[in-house]
Amino acid sequence: MSKIFLVILFVLLTFQDSVRAQLSGAGGEAVLAAGSGDDYWVTIVGTTATSPQTKSFVSSVRRRTDAVLGRWEEIARLQARVIDTAGFRGGLAVLVEGGDWKLLQPGGSAVDGHALPHPYRPLHFASDADTLLAIAGIAPVSTTTTTAPATLPSKPALYRWDRNAWSRVTDLPDSADAATASVIASGGSTFLAYRLRDAIQVDRLISGAWQGFSSLPLAAEFKLVPNAPIPLLATADEKGQWAVTDLLARTPPRQLASHRPSDLVMVGPTLRLVYPGKNTTLEQISYNEYGRGNVFGPHSIGQIAMPQQLSHAPLQLVVLLVLSTLALLTFRKKPVALPELMANSGLELAPIPRRVFAGLLDAAPLLSALAYAIPRFEALSGAVTPADIGALAKPLLGGFAVYVIHTTICEMIWGKTIGKFLFGLRISNYDGSPVPRERAFLRNLLRVVDVGMCVPWLMLAMTPMQQRLGDIAARTIVVIYKKP
Repeated sequence: MSKIFLVILFVLLTFQDSVRAQLSGAGGEAVLAAGSGDDYWVTIVGTTATSPQTKSFVSSVRRRTDAVLGRWEEIARLQARVIDTAGFRGGLAVLVEGGDWKLLQPGGSAVDGHALPHPYRPLHFASDADTLLAIAGIAPVSTTTTTAPATLPSKPALYRWDRNAWSRVTDLPDSADAATASVIASGGSTFLAYRLRDAIQVDRLISGAWQGFSSLPLAAEFKLVPNAPIPLLATADEKGQWAVTDLLARTPPRQLASHRPSDLVMVGPTLRLVYPGKNTTLEQISYNEYGRGNVFGPHSIGQIAMPQQLSHAPLQLVVLLVLSTLALLTFRKKPVALPELMANSGLELAPIPRRVFAGLLDAAPLLSALAYAIPRFEALSGAVTPADIGALAKPLLGGFAVYVIHTTICEMIWGKTIGKFLFGLRISNYDGSPVPRERAFLRNLLRVVDVGMCVPWLMLAMTPMQQRLGDIAARTIVVIYKKP
């Protein structure tokens, strides 16, 4: 009995680690918001880490057509850390850490963006309906020895995406820090905000040159609000108290809620503060009339947890309970003590190594599908769209179906699979008699659980009669085949 409890404990710990890995991204490291017309885009950046050494990022890009009542739809799952987004031509330009970017479309398709001219890489995006801008910084300099002529470092610059190519607009002001500067395209003009020693400076691009437009008191955080038809600057003090200033009207700042938002965005005429709330919800506070009107919220606009990321946890718990119940019932009422059973029937249990090799041979269709899909999944450059998932899922599902159907038919008819036949094994009742077809079917039906739990061979080593879950449920064993 103690051995089966060890099995249950192992599976429970595996289940717990899996849930912990899934929940690590549920809180959301960051939430990015963008608007494109009436479309509302939210990107939730989380991690799939079980420890600091294995930390990796995953970003869920979602969209809804009606900014108030629409239902969220996941457009893409990116195996990368998204650092900025911008609504552009009905889609969403997504910038990931390292400088790569993609243009996602509402239907789920993704187009790889072109790299900036060397040595630049994009740090921030901004856009209006037809213009995509990028603040470009200098990529890290390689330490590799080169014989090329030395060149002076380039200055940070502003680039525009035009006709499927980047074109240089102008350099950033000498005092602007490209890493913290903020840019917007608003009302046909381009504005740049950056921190000086004692103020937040806002410049306007006129005839290819930056001209001073406004200066505001120094703030701990600042951002030009994207997708706004008028230039709005949001600032926050060290306590997270936000305010928004209409740079055209030059009116006193409008004090916003004290919540520290993850992002601010304009969708239609409504300014939205978006931030992680309690219980893994995504919260929003809205201000009409470009931040000057009535306040609505805070209210929940969705869940932060990745879609389908936590949905497997209840299924795993059910599988764990089924495994525990079947194992305990089987060991509570064995038909005959094991030594007596073996002596009376003349059966010899199949050695575990032989079963493993036979199982690997039978699983060749599934292993081949994995060998096909894994390199292609790793080759995806950042974005994992529904189309990508569908293309990779087809061979995996096909390989698994061939695997299960083959083992089921062979064991129902002959009591052995191709792998068992080649290694001299067969399935048997406890008394050595052939297994009825319905129980052979049940034995193979539970391969879905065995493969999903990834512990079939652990069960062989930990159970007295070397049974996996399917054997326990169908009351079968695997023995060495002896010709009569």
